[in-house]
Parts: sequence; structure tokens; C-alpha cells
Amino acid sequence: MSTDNPFDAPDHQEESPAGDFGDREPARLSIGSVLERSWVLVTEQPAAIILTLLILLGVGIIFAIPGGVIQFFEQQQPDFKSQLPFTATRLGLQLIGGLVSLFFTLGAIRVFAEIAGGNEGRVSMVFSEGGSYLSAVAAYILLFFITLIGFLLFIVPGIILSVGLQFVFYVIVHERRGPIDALARSWELTDGYKMDLFIISLVLMVGVIAILCGTCGVGLFVVWPILAVVQAVLYHSLLHLNSDAEALRNEG
Repeated sequence: MSTDNPFDAPDHQEESPAGDFGDREPARLSIGSVLERSWVLVTEQPAAIILTLLILLGVGIIFAIPGGVIQFFEQQQPDFKSQLPFTATRLGLQLIGGLVSLFFTLGAIRVFAEIAGGNEGRVSMVFSEGGSYLSAVAAYILLFFITLIGFLLFIVPGIILSVGLQFVFYVIVHERRGPIDALARSWELTDGYKMDLFIISLVLMVGVIAILCGTCGVGLFVVWPILAVVQAVLYHSLLHLNSDAEALRNEG
């Protein structure tokens, strides 16, 4: 097996065990440290990261183009009754596209989690997360209703829930947990760090908007690989922080 080919299937012994987060030192939970680590990851394994992102983009395009065509014809219809078949087809296509995209997103999470932990990420991992898929679908449905209820109870609870549960899919993929357990684990990992995570997300959002406006959208392609691994960096750091806190509790 060539060690330079990102498409090579990963050897079993090269994959990290469930819950293992590698030997790499964690980044501090600050915007500067997280972005610096994300840049380092991109420069270390650019092919795996960029090709993974291109696969995700390609899957999105495959479903977006026919969806756009159907929507065009839907808008040409004179009344709701004649629009209904087009609307049903478009919504069905969106549902299928979302389910397919989720499968590849889980694989991308595997790639980014391995890279963040100091292991080798391979594009073949994008196609390797079938075993996590049903748990991820169930978790996605639960997340939708939980965060919806949070936002309906005023905005702040929804934001807190979104921040605390943002690593559910990373937990499902990396720690091989079920949907309920993954929700609890994500909340546990973010306990005490939700404000830090919120500030990092807010600064990133403002920065991305500024880049989009300043470069007419072109700059997004430059920062896209960096942004793609930010959550993996945060997850990796939280695993270390949680492990260190647990060790201290055990010593006490």
C-alpha cells in the first residue's frame, strides 16, 4: 500500500480504536489556537481534506441540479393542484439527498477526527461509516426536535442546546455510541466550555461573512478546508480536557 495515496483503503491497525484521540497535543479553546491548529492540519494532509470536501460538494451538486430543474417547472404551473406533483417530487428528492449526504458527512467526520488526533486520514474512510448510519439518522431526528423546542422556548435555550449538542455525530462516529448516549456525551464534553465554544463559533461566523463580502465569495474557497476541520480540532481538545478532568476526579 502506498503511504502517499489518500485513496488507499486504511489498514485495520492504522485506524484509531473507538474513543482514542491520538497522541497529538490538544489546541487551546481560543479562536487563535483553533485556527492555527486547523491550518497545520490542512498543510499536513491537504489531499485527504480537500478530496473529502470535493466528494461532499459533488454529492450536494448531484441532488441540487435536478432539484433546481424541478423547482423551475413547479413555478411555471398556474395553480397549486398542478404544482403538487412537482412539489412532492422536489421534497422527496431533498429528503433522499439529505439522507445520502448524511452518510458521506459521517465518513468525512471520520477523516477529520483521525487527522485531528494525529493519525492518517484517507479518502476511503468517507465510504466506511455505514455502521454508524442508523444511529446518526435517529440522532438527527432527535436533534431537530430538541433544538426546535429550545428555540420555541426563546432563542437562548436553543443556542445553548445547539452548542452543547454539536458534537453528537463526532461521538457516534469516533466513539461508536448510540443516539441517546451520543447526545448525553456531547453535552458532557461541552460542560463548562459552552461559552468558549459559542464565542469561537461567533467569531468564525463574523469572519466568514467578512471574507465573503470582501472577496465576493471567492475567498471562501481558500478558507473552506480550514473551516472544515475546526470542529474536529474542538472535539479533539474537548476529549483531552474531559479525560484530564476525569483523571483528576479519580485521583481525588
